[in-house]
Amino acid sequence: MEGLSAPDYITFDRRVNRLDLSIDDALVCSSDSVYIALDSTGIKVHNSGDWIRRRFKVGKGYLKVHIAVDVETGQIWGLDVTREYVHDGTRLDRLVKGSSRKVEVKGVIGDGAYDSRRNFNLLDEMGIEPIIKVRGNGVKGSKGCPSRRKALIEQRENPDLGSGSTA
Repeated sequence: MEGLSAPDYITFDRRVNRLDLSIDDALVCSSDSVYIALDSTGIKVHNSGDWIRRRFKVGKGYLKVHIAVDVETGQIWGLDVTREYVHDGTRLDRLVKGSSRKVEVKGVIGDGAYDSRRNFNLLDEMGIEPIIKVRGNGVKGSKGCPSRRKALIEQRENPDLGSGSTA
């Protein structure tokens, strides 16, 4: 439209960081314990400078949305928006703790990005079952995290558990 300028990355970033992304307590309709799935996706903010980014290998200029969803109902229990360079595994604690305030979390399903000793220990302390794909080069003899070791052994004995196949 004439007279209106398109907002840039900084404008989007500031606006998103000022948003109140808490889930309304009135939406809580489940008293049962739930399994939540964690994942993230990127939202591209603008197209300008793509050639420069490819040429000089700088950041892509997008926001990352981390989300916790009830696997049965699709209800969103946790949401977090970060910059592009924030690793998925570091957001597990915020998503799980935020979801636990609204509903009883029985288990957490995540991909290999959430595979860390810290995340397994946190879920163990909270009494939540971790269903996280463990990296293929994991060591069974690692100390300090029995729940991760157990998941690693289970996935090595039954490779279909970690591969996501339904066969």
